[in-house]
Amino acid sequence: MIKEVIIHPKLASILGFEKSTTLFDKPDVNILISISALKEKNKKRYIFPHLPDLEHVLPPYVFLYCNIVAKTVIASTPVPLLKVIPVNFSKDIQEKGIFHEFEHLEYFNVQPNTIQTIEFEVRSHDGDLIVFEKGNILLTITFKKK
Repeated sequence: MIKEVIIHPKLASILGFEKSTTLFDKPDVNILISISALKEKNKKRYIFPHLPDLEHVLPPYVFLYCNIVAKTVIASTPVPLLKVIPVNFSKDIQEKGIFHEFEHLEYFNVQPNTIQTIEFEVRSHDGDLIVFEKGNILLTITFKKK
């Protein structure tokens, strides 16, 4: 019968372990959890004192793709990447929204000679399309001749 489990502090934080402990400041120290199990249909389980915190597993950026941008090779795959956008998924940001303004303008080669429609996609680090449940995305783009 398992009586104790040793896990890394980051995993403990994700699972809902108490964050106020000083162990989280020491990444080389693992956390020992004594299993004070509860009986449930002859199974034992450990209940963490807090809700899981998935903020640590979300990447701090998203990718903005545009169909008119000339493709760039990323990880041996050509993609029409317009920008890598840093994001913070904290609860304050989720409630107020994300605003990011870049300091320097970047210009990219346009792929087709004639543009009829411009399409944008926001994707995660693994290529999944990010679907926004509410709110708007506002983009300002500029063009200049070579």
